[in-house]
Amino acid sequence: MHSADHFSYDEYDRLTRAYVDQRGDVNYSGLKKELAALKDFIDHLAAVSPENKPEWFPGEDERKRYYLTAYNAYILFYAVLGYPDKHALWSKLGLFKNKEIVLGGRTLTLNDLEHGIIRKEFLDPRIHFALNCGARSCPPLKAGVIAQNATENELEEAAKRFINDPGHVRFDESSLTLYLSKIFD
Repeated sequence: MHSADHFSYDEYDRLTRAYVDQRGDVNYSGLKKELAALKDFIDHLAAVSPENKPEWFPGEDERKRYYLTAYNAYILFYAVLGYPDKHALWSKLGLFKNKEIVLGGRTLTLNDLEHGIIRKEFLDPRIHFALNCGARSCPPLKAGVIAQNATENELEEAAKRFINDPGHVRFDESSLTLYLSKIFD
């Protein structure tokens, strides 16, 4: 259910808490059974955004929270649509970048959202650690929504988790080699 005077993240919060584990792995099979609920949240994103309802997103923290959540929700939605056929999923998504989305009535692509809004507007390198592209090499998807007025803390924690994960950053003392995830490009 969506309020008439503020943006509700409740359904996305419920779904990710139910189907995303602590490692960020998604139970796509289970979530597919609740596709209608996820679609309802996507429809909410499509209808409302900081552009068409700025009074619902006061301050940079709330705008950033919306856009980060929107990116991850759309990735999750399109991944669930393609599940379980991984080949169909990747070809359908065009590696996600050019997939069309709607935010507050405005049609754009996931690439536009990441590079034209999130990176451009917020100039915060930590956002890369909070955006999930649907691949194992990406930062893990967070179970639950970013709490109100907690986006900065969440970005800091996401960066620490990613950087301290040896699957993304590690130093080999024997060869004096530092291995970094491609995300640092």
